[in-house]
Amino acid sequence: MSRRVAATAWVLGLLAAGTAALAEEAGRIEWRREVMEAWQSARTSKKPLLIYVSLESCGHCRRMERETLVDPGVASRVGQAFVAARIDGEKDASLVKRLGVRIYPTTVIISPDNKVLDAVAGYIDADGLRARLDGCVPPKVAGAAATGADKAKGSSR
Repeated sequence: MSRRVAATAWVLGLLAAGTAALAEEAGRIEWRREVMEAWQSARTSKKPLLIYVSLESCGHCRRMERETLVDPGVASRVGQAFVAARIDGEKDASLVKRLGVRIYPTTVIISPDNKVLDAVAGYIDADGLRARLDGCVPPKVAGAAATGADKAKGSSR
């Protein structure tokens, strides 16, 4: 019985350790659900915090999730240069109010020193979001993220 428990714990440890790498490899963003935890991670890592605010009933939110947020270039940039948090506008009403969200989806990018770097109200396509993300990080970081994503897409940007 103790071997089974040890083996299960080992497998679960491997799965937990590999989640971030698998998410980036698969072109997915690793979203955090706890904004304060994400904020602390952003400050510690000195990366901007990207907050994506949506509603379950929002058609434009679903479109952005289907088309924009799964784009390899977007996912790569977010994974390398940002800490990402995703919140439900109905469940986190006080935070939504503090962020000034009036339209869904809204994407807010906050620097580690608590300055709003950018805010995108409404749907934005992948090209537009990549450009906005690149504008929020140093050129060296943006270039590295772009190069990796473009190689993954087979692009020659």
